Amino acid sequence: MGMLRGRVVVITGAGSGLGRSLALAFGREGCRVHGLELDPGRAQDLGREAARTGLGVMGHPVDCTDPEALAAAIRDIEAREGPVDVLVANAGTVVSGLAETLPEEDWEHILDLNYRAVVRAIRCVLPAMIRRGQGHLVVVASMAGLLPLPTVAPYCATKAATAMLAETLAIETVGTGVGVTTVCTGSLRTRVLEDGRLRLPEGIATRLRRAMAWGSGSPDALARRVVRAVRWKRPYVFAPRELWPLWVIRRLSFRLYLAVLRLVFRRPLKALRQTHPAPKEEVDGTHPVRE
Repeated sequence: MGMLRGRVVVITGAGSGLGRSLALAFGREGCRVHGLELDPGRAQDLGREAARTGLGVMGHPVDCTDPEALAAAIRDIEAREGPVDVLVANAGTVVSGLAETLPEEDWEHILDLNYRAVVRAIRCVLPAMIRRGQGHLVVVASMAGLLPLPTVAPYCATKAATAMLAETLAIETVGTGVGVTTVCTGSLRTRVLEDGRLRLPEGIATRLRRAMAWGSGSPDALARRVVRAVRWKRPYVFAPRELWPLWVIRRLSFRLYLAVLRLVFRRPLKALRQTHPAPKEEVDGTHPVRE
């Protein structure tokens, strides 16, 4: 994409963590940045912080899982600023727990935010980008979309879907002038666990937070890499950090990967199932039995 100054950038989930870092990083490049954020307070804080440093960054309270609200927000931005040059689909959440114990509402919640909202945001801007012959999409996936990990099956599944979506679009858009970047990283120092839904005993949840904190990376440093990737139309930002060993094992042999994770997690998962059994189901398998 070359020079970024003056470009219109829309970022979903821009109120905290990586999204906030991305908004400020693009703002430092002279972009006109619009951060969409569910929490009105965080959206206001983003705008205030940018104003203190003279950056062209605005925060907008928008529920990205609401198709009409998302589309209306992007239309409003385009009416005032012009076409969207860069879309960063960053909004996401974590749902953690044993797959058989998670309620359907949790599956729907994470599907809405981690996958459907990404698709809807892309559909709002991609046709116009292709008509103009320029633009860039950034899809924030995760190493969890490339590595199966226990107790986060919904997160792994949705991030795998977004990663594959972005990789496929990178092929489909060849020759159109539109670039696509997939971002896959290990843990970052963000509030993703605090804001997510952890259906785990407090002791296990605490260990999970500590494990993610160990070796976690800076969202500001990753944001700078993403900005460079957009400038040079790089298709991937890959930063596995603490997951490098698992990534190497997975690439060498999935059988070996399974053996390692089964060895490590067999006992903790068995204990978790004993303390948090799945709800009993009626014969049709759809309704819990009340005892």
